[in-house]
Amino acid sequence: MTPLASALGKSPEKQVTLTHDAADFHRAMLDFVRIYQLRDRDRTELHNVSASAAHILEVLTRLGQSRSISLPPSFSWEKSTASRVVTGLVEKGYVWRVTDPDDRRALRLEVTPTGSELHERINAHALQDTSRCSGCFRQVHAGG
Repeated sequence: MTPLASALGKSPEKQVTLTHDAADFHRAMLDFVRIYQLRDRDRTELHNVSASAAHILEVLTRLGQSRSISLPPSFSWEKSTASRVVTGLVEKGYVWRVTDPDDRRALRLEVTPTGSELHERINAHALQDTSRCSGCFRQVHAGG
């Protein structure tokens, strides 16, 4: 009996079932991530923005305003890359750069009403895709 099975008081038969379920779950998650990543790029391009731009728009929408030099640590991008993506969003009218009221030398990023509408459309599209695909994952889990 494995240490996990012993710790959980599971019989070897239950451990086999647990291992099988874990393998099925792992495969389903890998499929989900692969599909989601591909759909994310395809979906955002339908809205005339890159997946990177949509990601920044998502984060800015959640944060409200953000200093342009201090995007969250979840962005493991170089500042120049983030700046280039933000500049594209500004040029398309999805984000404003506004003066920080606490530090007149700094700029803040703010999602425009048009940017908010775009964000809502991208999310609605994502939810629609996910709803359609949820049956696929139930079928994989059920062994179909």
